[in-house]
Amino acid sequence: MLMLSFFKSLFLFSSGIYLCGASCRSFAPAEKTNTSSIPLAPVFIVPECDHRNGIEKVYFKLTRRDSVTVEEITVVFRDEDQPFFLFDGIYDVYRRAKYHRKKDMETFFMHINTQTSSLNYVYFEDTYSGEQRFRKGIVKHYQEVVTGTLLEWQVGRPVIYINTWNHLFSESDTNPELAKQIYLDYPCYKGARTDAEPH
Repeated sequence: MLMLSFFKSLFLFSSGIYLCGASCRSFAPAEKTNTSSIPLAPVFIVPECDHRNGIEKVYFKLTRRDSVTVEEITVVFRDEDQPFFLFDGIYDVYRRAKYHRKKDMETFFMHINTQTSSLNYVYFEDTYSGEQRFRKGIVKHYQEVVTGTLLEWQVGRPVIYINTWNHLFSESDTNPELAKQIYLDYPCYKGARTDAEPH
């Protein structure tokens, strides 16, 4: 009985925190675009077992610096599920309180030669998976610069693998045994991460 009371209190407390994390603010909608109008829009490859948390939309912000175009890419996922279901609810409450959202967002930067339209390198700022696999419980965020020649290409576009349950990126697949979902086309919007966050 005491245990039941404890879990009931925990549930009510967690629900309160979750609701407090919600935002009722409204923002102007971002300008929609499509992959064909984005230079080297990536092809994303995700383990199929993560289908409930799939890619919902992708934001692109282009900034020209001398002979280089920096493409800031922010990927919005429907959710982020901890692989151990007992911890997933607690993890959701934590994220709601900290980030005021259920959705997951990850950002990386592609540096493109403006004159040749070739990919110089991809900068994963705290969003690189390294050798970590999908079902690893505690995942570390790495930082990495990957030269364009190391990436795979499909239909003339660079391939970005999403290797972990919390959606960290890489140029290579660390889960070859898992079936994959390929995102060639996805809803695209103009804007940086700061534009994506309010939505």
